Amino acid sequence: WIDIAQELRVLKNFSSLKAIVSGLQSNPVYRLKKAWTTIAKDKLEIFEELARIFSEENNAVAQRELLVREGTARFADTAGENDHHLQKVLQKHQENSRGISYGTIPYLGTFLTDLTMIDTAVPD
Repeated sequence: WIDIAQELRVLKNFSSLKAIVSGLQSNPVYRLKKAWTTIAKDKLEIFEELARIFSEENNAVAQRELLVREGTARFADTAGENDHHLQKVLQKHQENSRGISYGTIPYLGTFLTDLTMIDTAVPD
């Protein structure tokens, strides 16, 4: 699932990426300590890099900034400075798919939350 999530990140499908990251972070899965110890260290680092995208710190600022940078970009070409594994994958993907353009599939939950907050804050 971590490999699939990484490919979804490259394809800029943030909706499905959020579903996989949330599923892996859910309590029933996260509590499987023996299963998590069998996963390779580099895969766990990739998972942590992907999970940082959807961090709730500062009103999901990492996700918002990433969507602004890549929302209209032709390729997924940005990664955080600590996202070493993702930087390598993005470079490899750009070399292999020069003529292909991908759209962005945002995580809709962020927009719905914003609209709810605006509706609550602004009186009719």
